Amino acid sequence: MGSWAKSQTSYTVQIATQDTLLNAFSGRGLVSPLFILQPDRVVYQKNATTSLVLAANPKTFRIAPKDYTRRFGLDDQGVYFDGQFVPVDTTGFKVIGEHRDPEYKQPTKYYWKTQNHLFLDTQEITGVDVSSFKMLYSSADRYTLDKNQVFYLGKPLPNVSSASVIYLNEAQISDGKTIYEMGKPLLYKGEVITYINNYLGKTKSVVLNLQTLQPIPSMDAASLHPLSKSYAMDQKGIYYGLTKTKIPLTDRKHIKTWDTGNFHWIKVGATLYLGGVICEFPLDVASFGTLPHSDFFYDKKGIYYRKWDDKLKKVMHTKLPFQYRAPVNSETTYLAYASRYIGYDNQVYDILENKVYTNLSPSEIALVKTKSNNIAVLNGHFYPSKVYEYKLAEIKGKIYWGEQLTTADAATFQMDYPYYIDKNHTYVYDRVHGLQQCEERPRWQRERYQMYVTDETYVYLNNYRTLKKEGIRLLALYEGYRPGCGLDKHPSSDFYLFENKEGYWCVKVSDTVSYTFLGKTLPVHPSKKP
Repeated sequence: MGSWAKSQTSYTVQIATQDTLLNAFSGRGLVSPLFILQPDRVVYQKNATTSLVLAANPKTFRIAPKDYTRRFGLDDQGVYFDGQFVPVDTTGFKVIGEHRDPEYKQPTKYYWKTQNHLFLDTQEITGVDVSSFKMLYSSADRYTLDKNQVFYLGKPLPNVSSASVIYLNEAQISDGKTIYEMGKPLLYKGEVITYINNYLGKTKSVVLNLQTLQPIPSMDAASLHPLSKSYAMDQKGIYYGLTKTKIPLTDRKHIKTWDTGNFHWIKVGATLYLGGVICEFPLDVASFGTLPHSDFFYDKKGIYYRKWDDKLKKVMHTKLPFQYRAPVNSETTYLAYASRYIGYDNQVYDILENKVYTNLSPSEIALVKTKSNNIAVLNGHFYPSKVYEYKLAEIKGKIYWGEQLTTADAATFQMDYPYYIDKNHTYVYDRVHGLQQCEERPRWQRERYQMYVTDETYVYLNNYRTLKKEGIRLLALYEGYRPGCGLDKHPSSDFYLFENKEGYWCVKVSDTVSYTFLGKTLPVHPSKKP
């Protein structure tokens, strides 16, 4: 979006100023990677010095959805990756992640797939289950997998199953037994290292710190075995990470662990420990449990979280404000809706708003439990909705800001970044004041995949009226100033090369907008730089 994405400081349209001294493009690099859609063609700015005209159909061309790389475009014939055409049915197109050279000697490549095909850049990969193929941990991970096998930098690991793989770091995984580093079994003095937990490994004779691969003589390799990702036990004691605890030794069947979120719990007999020390909170140990993938925990009396108290200068044990009737257990409580809501019985706690909603219907509870992101609250009840911003949503065919009904027409309401429009008005939205009508703003229309909006006569950039609309098309976008650090208050800028019926123009977009006329024909600079 370039400088168009800057926050607005005024709801009044400004007029761009003419600046004949603008040093238009000489020595400036192209903003890249970037697709520019023109009426008769598609241009791809590949890097700072290369701009390509693609053979794409401008009528069907579209920028790939959820493409953080900004390198993928689609049309009715196939996929355009970094300026290269791949003829393929685009149904189910998805960018998966990066294939990085560990030594950074080769450029980064990108995994992507359609419904039936998997590619690395423009090369198709076969022998893989396309539907289940994914990155193991993150979009920039070295390990990938499908439902049948695990890969390191695209090469299969024959002895590692997808179901058993454990992620340790970008270079290391385990199948629960052997530890693999850079796709090969990790060795210590020629012996394969066996996985214990995320802190410890061992050979037949020695226990090792997995971070340093240094021996830990105080631990007994023969008897050491895992209790969880954080706890282990040998014949001498129980360990939290690398530290021996004061937890008494007991039979494994009397031990239970929970590794969730940032907390690592262990119950030994009738005693509960947190981080290897006795839990100081008065919990009912017999009914203790945790909400998966979170820091919330419970016993039969309530659901809790740990909170730092500035006045007392210590961590406090805080109980969620439900109306507790039925015992709390794994059947009566759940975490839902992208971990925003905690449900208990027929009540829901909103973590962001610190508020409890009570007496929910079975259909509302089912809605909250879904993975949908389209839920909003109105008058204490949950509804399926179209969410635009924080507190701004369409509910039951009307536009609301929180509980407040707005005057916007839901049938024609849409985002026209950085504004909203309906058939009657233009609006500006902020979290404090909600949706505000801007009567003085002209009726704008967003040009498809463009970084500007227009009315019947003019082009607007960053809230500034600039050039005449007739014959307008954006030819190129060049980098201007980029702040060097957080202390650099000089505004960023971009330079736009436009053509309209009058000729060619340079427009500088920063905290203000200015322009200069380049002439009826496009000037040719002697410099080899763009």
